[in-house]
Amino acid sequence: MGKSVKNLYVPLAAWTISCAVLTLSNLLFHGVLAYSFFYGRLEGIILAPKDVHSTFVMADYALLTTVNLYFTKDLPRQGLALRSAVIGGVLGLVAFGTWNLVNYAFIPNWPLAIVAVDIPWHIVVGAISGWVLGKVLSK
Repeated sequence: MGKSVKNLYVPLAAWTISCAVLTLSNLLFHGVLAYSFFYGRLEGIILAPKDVHSTFVMADYALLTTVNLYFTKDLPRQGLALRSAVIGGVLGLVAFGTWNLVNYAFIPNWPLAIVAVDIPWHIVVGAISGWVLGKVLSK
């Protein structure tokens, strides 16, 4: 494979795998494992799961993965997975910390328990998807 093709292929593969990890992890967590916790507390406050505009949720995950790739792609390959994990965790904190805190401030009855669980979850899943991104990029 030519160098120019590999220069395009590796970041694209890294982005695709990392975005899939982020999307599927969130789907599993929010849609299955913690479904009753989240929807039980948010029923009547948010859209019913069947009415959610999934395309926009996926666009959010794609955007977060793109930003992680942007900040990670030119870093030295040694230790890249750890650096990318930190970037992913920070992106999870900023994106979903902002979302949860603004919702808590502006939406009546937004449960504090949601804020307390959702922010750490997105830090962890952001770090995991960032680690995956860094691992694939460092190959």
